Amino acid sequence: LMKKYILCSVVLFFAFLSAPLYSQTTFKDKSEIEFSVGYPIPQYTHNFTTNFAKAMDGLFKFTFTGEQVIPTQPNDYYMSLPVFKLEYGYNLSDWCYLGAAVSYNYYERDLFNTNTGEFAWRESSHNAYLVFNFRGYWLNRANLRLYSSARVGIGFYYGNSIANNYEDSSKKELHVGLVPDITLIGLQVGKKLYGRFEVGTLISGLVTAGIGYRF
Repeated sequence: LMKKYILCSVVLFFAFLSAPLYSQTTFKDKSEIEFSVGYPIPQYTHNFTTNFAKAMDGLFKFTFTGEQVIPTQPNDYYMSLPVFKLEYGYNLSDWCYLGAAVSYNYYERDLFNTNTGEFAWRESSHNAYLVFNFRGYWLNRANLRLYSSARVGIGFYYGNSIANNYEDSSKKELHVGLVPDITLIGLQVGKKLYGRFEVGTLISGLVTAGIGYRF
């Protein structure tokens, strides 16, 4: 009897989750526009994006050409503006969304020579992103949507974030690279005017919050 009860509970649970995807197919407002602000990106995320930019620089031979590589590591000083993002998208179905977003933030941090422990230079960068967003809803109701997202696009970096030595650190130049991004969990609450909250986004901050409008 207990096994049958557990089995029925599991079946009902998954039926509850999947029901919105298949039963609510009458949404008239397909387009969405959103504005959000992301919590300042932590240093390890910048480590990822900086290393990715350096790899792209080596692949495409950008203008930072210093030969001597100075090993560096950040210290406690780190400043970052929030990530400001504006996105427009269209719900292709009740479970699938495709959009495009532009975002911006700025950061700076002090780097020290790993070998000597002395101050090396201050790394800074203005970062702008143009990304395309695929969102999959795994819970979709009239007033509540839960989703995960995957994005890919182009990042524009103006600063010295990919410098490897003292000479290059004094230059501020524009670099372009491929940008991958994900959102582990996203939440929308409301109908036409709604609030949004995301956790686990790579380049937009670990936590983002904002508002959106459907039309």
